[in-house]
Amino acid sequence: MKLAEITEELATSSGFKGEPDWLRGFRSEAFKEFSTLPVERSGLYAKYADLLTAVDFSGLKSKTELEAPAEATLDANVSAKIVQNDSGAIRITPSKELVEKNVILLPIDEAFAKHGSLLKDYAAGIIPPLGKDKLAYLNRAIFNSGFFLHVPKNVSIEKPIRQIFSSDSDSFSLFSRSIIVLEESANVSILAEDYTHSNSDKSSIYSSLVEVYLKDDANFAFSNIQAHARNVVSLANRQVRCGRDSRVKWAGGYTGGSITRSRIETLLEGRGS
Repeated sequence: MKLAEITEELATSSGFKGEPDWLRGFRSEAFKEFSTLPVERSGLYAKYADLLTAVDFSGLKSKTELEAPAEATLDANVSAKIVQNDSGAIRITPSKELVEKNVILLPIDEAFAKHGSLLKDYAAGIIPPLGKDKLAYLNRAIFNSGFFLHVPKNVSIEKPIRQIFSSDSDSFSLFSRSIIVLEESANVSILAEDYTHSNSDKSSIYSSLVEVYLKDDANFAFSNIQAHARNVVSLANRQVRCGRDSRVKWAGGYTGGSITRSRIETLLEGRGS
């Protein structure tokens, strides 16, 4: 199955058990955008469009039963650990500091169930001024994993949050969407690590969409280290909307995979950001 052959039926069947109707509506709208957008809008990237249209998406399927990763031990130099496997299941181990400071850090499906009224404002995603991205909308339509992070006003988390994705499967398909909200004068950093190990020739897909909303004077840093096996197609989208005097730092090192497509879009909307 190629990119143009992905159906809306697949998108609407990718939802979490018991997810609200409004979220299914957002998935449907996202699929409509995906269906109409070109693979690449910018002439800078158009030459790579043929690579993406040739990717095999046959591994896409709805997931209903997730096998959670093993219990994670919290390292002394991090404030939380997020462990994710190729089924889409996530296990989060927060520090006592995060709990005491009322930081919300949950798997995205649990967050939609417990904090739907808060997340609804961000479910449509960030729309960059330079144009909509086809693969970001594909992720919004069929995401089956991810996490939600909300840092309250004036809360500073000194130690980074560590996120680890790992897979030993011969073939997998994972669409992870994470939504991060920092209120006024909040501060946090994330170190994301992606590791896959396989000698298979079967294609695997790992799509990671990270959407960040920084309120006034917030500070956020995100670093990503990727070491995928040779059969993995890595599709990374990072998007942030910055409020007044907010700061964001992006860093990435991509050393593996058959194809890696990374797109970072930063909206400096607030004065002084």
